[in-house]
Amino acid sequence: MKHLREYDIAHKGLRLGSHSFEYKIDASFLEHFEASPIEDCTINVGLDLDKRETIMLLHFTINGTVKAECDRCLQTIHLPIAADNILYIKFEDNPNKIHTEEEDIDIIYMSRSESIINVATFIYEFLVLNIPIKAACPFEEGPNKSCNMDMIQQLNKYIVEIEPDIDPRWEVLKTLKEKK
Repeated sequence: MKHLREYDIAHKGLRLGSHSFEYKIDASFLEHFEASPIEDCTINVGLDLDKRETIMLLHFTINGTVKAECDRCLQTIHLPIAADNILYIKFEDNPNKIHTEEEDIDIIYMSRSESIINVATFIYEFLVLNIPIKAACPFEEGPNKSCNMDMIQQLNKYIVEIEPDIDPRWEVLKTLKEKK
């Protein structure tokens, strides 16, 4: 990813211990990812990298908002995002060897000879995974309404209440219930 060089971390030059990085994510970052479900956002990412002899611990703290459409009224809203994600990068002589499923949970294997890690893809994946499933305006009745009530009223015109067809054999049971 030549175009995302600012997300490269030259870990070979880092001393053992903790290191902090800060990133600002917006629409220009998202343009580099094809078919992104997010078009615009204002996100701050804090990365705490703890480098050890054979492993690196990457702790991503994601805070900000993602631009989305309300599921109820289709109005543009800004969904809050707050997440903490941890990723382990383990250094090995043969990173392509097959590992058991228990070993592979949140672990990325990297050759000892590699000197740079690009965290852009990790940031993008954590951002997409932490988008709320339900995107909706805070729905309130009264003067502080947030949803576009004109749109809600238009949608309500098309709501059709369908009563289920009741088997006539059950009608006899209803009469027994009414007699009590």
